[in-house]
Amino acid sequence: MDREFVVFVNYVVIVILFIFFIKAFLRSLTLRKFYLKLQTAASITDQISNGDYIFFSGRLAMPQMILPVTKKRCGYWGATIRAVFQTKAKKPGKGMKTHQPVIYKEESEQLPLLLTSQNKAQNKLIHIAIDKPMRFMVNLKSKITESKQIPIDAAKEFDQAKYTSYKTSEYWLPEKANLQVWAMVTGNNNGCTTVSCANDVDTPTLIYHGDKNGIFKRFRFRLLILFVLMIYAPFAIFIIHRANFSFNSANYLFILDILMLMIGFGLYRIGRISFVK
Repeated sequence: MDREFVVFVNYVVIVILFIFFIKAFLRSLTLRKFYLKLQTAASITDQISNGDYIFFSGRLAMPQMILPVTKKRCGYWGATIRAVFQTKAKKPGKGMKTHQPVIYKEESEQLPLLLTSQNKAQNKLIHIAIDKPMRFMVNLKSKITESKQIPIDAAKEFDQAKYTSYKTSEYWLPEKANLQVWAMVTGNNNGCTTVSCANDVDTPTLIYHGDKNGIFKRFRFRLLILFVLMIYAPFAIFIIHRANFSFNSANYLFILDILMLMIGFGLYRIGRISFVK
C-alpha cells in the first residue's frame, strides 16, 4: 500500500468526519432551542393553576403490566407491528423491493400516574391525561422480535397472504421508573394534579426516562469526540508527509483510518433523541 493511497484515504476520512461533525453541530443547535423552551417550565408547587407549563420529576406509580410478546414485567408499554413483504422493483430498477408497513400499533390502556417524591408526606400524585402518551416519551427500553406469524391476537385481523414475516417493536418503562415530565396543568383537585399537552405548538411536551440532563449529556459528549476524531485525519496526513513509511506501517495506518470512520459513524448514531414511531 503506497503513501499516496494512504494520504487519499485520510482526506476521505477528513471529509466524512467533517460531515458527521457538521450534522451533529446543527442538531445541537436544534437541541439548544428545544432545551431553552424546556427551561421556561415552572417547578411544580401548591400554587400552580390551570394553563401553567410545568416541569416535575416523578416515579411511575402503576400496577405491574406484562409486555404482549416477550412477556416482560413493566410499568407501561407500547408495541408496533410491521409486516414484511417483497414486490418487484419498478423499472429501471431490478430485483425485489422490501416493504415494511406498520399494520398495528397499541399501548397500555391505563394512562400513567406518577408520584413526585420519595417522602410520603410530600408526595404529589400526577395524572398524565394525554391520549397515547408514548409518542412524547424518550429513552424507553425496547426490543425487536421477528416472527412468521402475527404475535398479538388483536392484530391478526390485519393479516394478508402477501406478508412473509413480521417485526414487532416493543417499548416499555420499567416498574417504578423515574421520569422527567414537561407538560401543561389542566386540573388540580384533591391532591391530584392533571397534566396534558401544551396548547402552544412551540411549547414541547416531553416525558423523559432517566436523569433530567441525560438527554443533553450524551449528545455533547458525542460532539466532542467527533471533533477530536476530525482532528486526527489531518494530523495523520502531516505525519505521512514528514516521515518515511514502510509497507506495514502504511497498512496499519489504513486500518486505523477505517477504525476512525467506524467510531465516528457509531458516535453519530449514539445519543439521538428518538421518539417512539
